[in-house]
Amino acid sequence: SALVCFSLAASRYDQRMSRQDKELMVKANIGKWLVYFSYLFDYPKAYESLEHAIAISEEAGINKAGTELSMGGMLHMIADQSGSPDLYRQALTEYASSIREAEKVGDNNTADKAFVNMLVASRSLDNYAAIDSVYFYYRTFADARLPRRRLAKVMYRASRGDTAAVSALSAEIDRLPGAREYVRLRFIGYKTESEILLSQGDTTGAERVVRRALAHALDNGLRDGEMEARLLLSDILRSRGDINESLDERDKYLRIKEEKFGSKQLHRLDELRFL
Repeated sequence: SALVCFSLAASRYDQRMSRQDKELMVKANIGKWLVYFSYLFDYPKAYESLEHAIAISEEAGINKAGTELSMGGMLHMIADQSGSPDLYRQALTEYASSIREAEKVGDNNTADKAFVNMLVASRSLDNYAAIDSVYFYYRTFADARLPRRRLAKVMYRASRGDTAAVSALSAEIDRLPGAREYVRLRFIGYKTESEILLSQGDTTGAERVVRRALAHALDNGLRDGEMEARLLLSDILRSRGDINESLDERDKYLRIKEEKFGSKQLHRLDELRFL
């Protein structure tokens, strides 16, 4: 029903519309994207919806920071599923543009989200060139008092080899407020810290932190987070020679992945019945 409403609204787009109506058209296309991406798992149509939202924003001079953040997030998630370096690079491009757009209107929240996501994508690529290029102007305008911004800066410095930042990372994660909006950020912080410790050869510390990430994901119903944590835990255990435990965690990871894939197929069946 939501998809029908958003689609009907988006279909009314006309270049002669007022700017206010065009802003509504952008929201309608973002609504279509949300349904296609998060509920029906139709990525081509989700991509098309965001493309329309961005095109209308550019034509009407509407700030597109949030839309580009959503586009980057979608490309990033598909890259995680496929392991495609090209998709990671495309996601980084969208995140960087989102930060620049957010700077124009002083949108700290969107800039911080884009920067954290950019950092995660850079770690997946093991290439920090893109985020290094935006860090200078990002740090000059984002509000340093915001919890997300403080953690983003520490995560960046830790990822770039600052030993003091690595030591401070755990305390900075614990400083995050308990509000729901910080649940996923806390998980990202734990996972990043564990990955950094693993890269330094500290498998004991890496295991301790990833188990905190796993517990946090389980407590808050982050099924994708649980999946990521179990895969990382499997890699850590394997690097220590605990092969049986490693295989057990990988099996749990694969079970969740299969469950998520199966639920997507059920959603597709529901979509077909609805149509």
